Amino acid sequence: MPEVDLYRKITAEYCDATHANLKIGDPRLSYTAEEEMEIEYPIEQRNRIELNNGNSTWAPNENELHYSQEFYIGNPSAFFGKEKITDSENKIGIAVHIYSRTSKFQETVVLDGSIEDSPNEKNLLFDYRFEKGTLRGAINLDFFFYLKESNKNNLFQANEVGLRLSQDDIFSTQLIIDGNGSTFPITETDNPSGPLWQIKKLWKDPMMDPFNASSVQIELNRKHKNYNMLEKNALSKDGVYALLMTQIVAQSIAMIVVEARRDVEDENEYFEIEDASDGSIMKVVDYWADIYGIDIRNDNIMEVFNKVFEGMKEQYNEN
Repeated sequence: MPEVDLYRKITAEYCDATHANLKIGDPRLSYTAEEEMEIEYPIEQRNRIELNNGNSTWAPNENELHYSQEFYIGNPSAFFGKEKITDSENKIGIAVHIYSRTSKFQETVVLDGSIEDSPNEKNLLFDYRFEKGTLRGAINLDFFFYLKESNKNNLFQANEVGLRLSQDDIFSTQLIIDGNGSTFPITETDNPSGPLWQIKKLWKDPMMDPFNASSVQIELNRKHKNYNMLEKNALSKDGVYALLMTQIVAQSIAMIVVEARRDVEDENEYFEIEDASDGSIMKVVDYWADIYGIDIRNDNIMEVFNKVFEGMKEQYNEN
C-alpha cells in the first residue's frame, strides 16, 4: 500500500537549488596507523564504498574507521513557515540510521547542530568512529531530516520531536567490508600444467603469525585456460565466475579454519582463542566463526565449507 503522509515532508523539490539548496559533501574515511598517523582512505564512488580492496593497509580487526561528511543548507528558510515543513519557532536536525545484518547492529546517530529559520547557510558535520573489530559484511548509512525541537504546531506539520521529516533519504551509502576475496592475500603464478588456484599454507604458529601473504596465500594460476575470465570477473557480483571466486574463497576459509585449529591443538589441546595475537590467523578464524556460524572444532571440512559458502552468498545478496 502507498504511504499516506499525515504531515508535510521534505521532498527533493524542497532541497533543490531554487529552495533550500542542499549540498552534500563526499564521505571522508580515514584510520590511524601504527605510527599514530591519520591516513585517508581513498574512495572511488560515494554511494558504495568497498573497503579491503587493496588500496590501503586498513584492516577491520586492527584499525578503527573514521567516517566524516558535511551537509550544507544554503537557504534554511525554505523549510520554515506556516505553509511549509515546520513553524519558524521550531528546529530541524539531521540524523543517520546505521545498520547491518552481517555486523548485527543498528543505531541512529544525531548530528550536532540545528537548522533554524534563517537565510544564512548552515553546515552540519557527521563525525563518527567505528571501533576496530565491529565491522563486517555490508554497513548501510541512511541520512534524513527530523524534527529536533517543537515549540509551535500548525496544521499538516509534524508535532512530535524525533519525527522523520524527509520523504526519502537525503543521502545513502553502503560500506562493503568483506569483498569477494579482497580480504585474502592473493598471489599469482605461471604453471601451464597446474590447477587454476591453490591455497598455500606458510604459517608456523597460527596464534602468532599475521594473516597476510607471508603466512597464507590464495595462488591463482595465470597460465590456466580459465584465468583470464576469472581475472576479469572475480570482483563482479554476477556471472558464473563471480560464483567461482566465491567458491574459491569459501573453500580456502574452510581449509584454513580446519588446518589452523589442528596445528594449534597439536601444541595445546586446551587453547583459548582469546589468547591469539591481534591480526593473527586464529583471530581471523575467530572472526569467520562469528560471522558464518562455524564451529572451529569441527573436523569435517565439507560442513565448514557449506556454512561459509551459504553465509557468503547471503552477504552478497544483501549487498
